[in-house]
Amino acid sequence: MGTTIYRNVSQDQAKELLKDLLSGGISSPEVKEFADRVAYHPDATNLIMPFNRVKELYVYVDDPDGKELFIAPHRQIKIQRETGKFTGDCDDAALLIASIFGALGRRVKLSIVDSNGDGMYDHVIACTFHKGSWVDMDLTDDKPLGWIYDYRMRDDIFPEGVK
Repeated sequence: MGTTIYRNVSQDQAKELLKDLLSGGISSPEVKEFADRVAYHPDATNLIMPFNRVKELYVYVDDPDGKELFIAPHRQIKIQRETGKFTGDCDDAALLIASIFGALGRRVKLSIVDSNGDGMYDHVIACTFHKGSWVDMDLTDDKPLGWIYDYRMRDDIFPEGVK
């Protein structure tokens, strides 16, 4: 799966697609190779450096009008090799960074959230488990790694076989 465009995708369908793409991203050889390269550091517990390296290469791009676009993490790696940048919206960014950290052996999940308090899910972020708690990772926000908004609603999506 590379780039997939859906019209009128339901929330449940989107959650299943995100789960499949996250599982595939974690096991992707392209993602693993990139993760090993970007995360090399003598301090293996360092989250900030690989997060910031990916964040500085990420350019937010809205999905096409009336469509939901999902870009698989291995496709994101290919785009970055060709253009020097990653591009996509929040779900693409969350899939990418969660897959990178997952490929490094870290426990990860995606969280769909209500970012504006209107009772509807409208944003996706990635999370990794670190030192006993979940750390939010949002490549599309100007806030630093670990910044946590007061989301009214939050639903977690774990990769296949993980809880």
